[in-house]
Amino acid sequence: MTATLSNPRTIKGLVVVEMPDGLLFEGGSQRQVLRGRDALSLVPRLLPALDGTRTIKELASVLEDVPAGHIERTLTLLRSLGLVEDSNDRRLCEAEVLVVAHEESARLLACQLDAVGIGETSTASHADLVTRRLDLGPRPDVVVVLERPQDRRSLGRLDRSCARAGVGWLRTAINPAGGEIGPFFRPDGGRCYRCFLAHATERISRPAPDLSIIEGWAALVAIEILHVLAGTATAGQVTVFDLDLWEDHCITVPPCSSCSYPPCSPLADCHLSLEGR
Repeated sequence: MTATLSNPRTIKGLVVVEMPDGLLFEGGSQRQVLRGRDALSLVPRLLPALDGTRTIKELASVLEDVPAGHIERTLTLLRSLGLVEDSNDRRLCEAEVLVVAHEESARLLACQLDAVGIGETSTASHADLVTRRLDLGPRPDVVVVLERPQDRRSLGRLDRSCARAGVGWLRTAINPAGGEIGPFFRPDGGRCYRCFLAHATERISRPAPDLSIIEGWAALVAIEILHVLAGTATAGQVTVFDLDLWEDHCITVPPCSSCSYPPCSPLADCHLSLEGR
């Protein structure tokens, strides 16, 4: 469906040959032929714009004389023939996410990330925050951390280490009724964990006695990771959710104003590695 095509692009290696009455496509799973007026008029104009950088709405602005609905229907056809993909499809398949959480939470989140199409998910315990280096192994695209009060000093070091490595990380928390997701700390996003704590109110993770709460947390975090990888995550936002009441609200964390961020001096690094995982 076109709703899932956020940034359509032609598949890699696609070859288009114009024929007297249509277009011949090579490079997909099988040869395809499109015939008719649209094949000769609209599709040749549309294909050069399908580079994965434009949304469907932006494509409609490029082809101003073509109704948006017409473009959507054409993209639906091209995708059904295996000629067009979403640029984010490949991004998800190639993405690497590191989850730092206790065993059951990490397992459930890894399953959710696998279900939504994340290419590779590795896990680490909270103890690994102070025993391994992030920059010794292959760098993940995103680090997800289930925050615990006793880990806040380690998370400050992780924040600085991620900033130097150019890796963003997502803070999450959990409690018996629900939890929190965010903020997402971009390596150059103007917000640091230390300043976040200065604005934080009562953000304490506590064990969730109900497995359904952890499962709900994992599902919501997986959705947020999709936004992070697609570049649509809201900067500085913390979503607080209560799964008992089925309610949520958002808190905006202001940018840092009194610290130098991202850090550039050789501060004590957090030790976090992906080697052997």
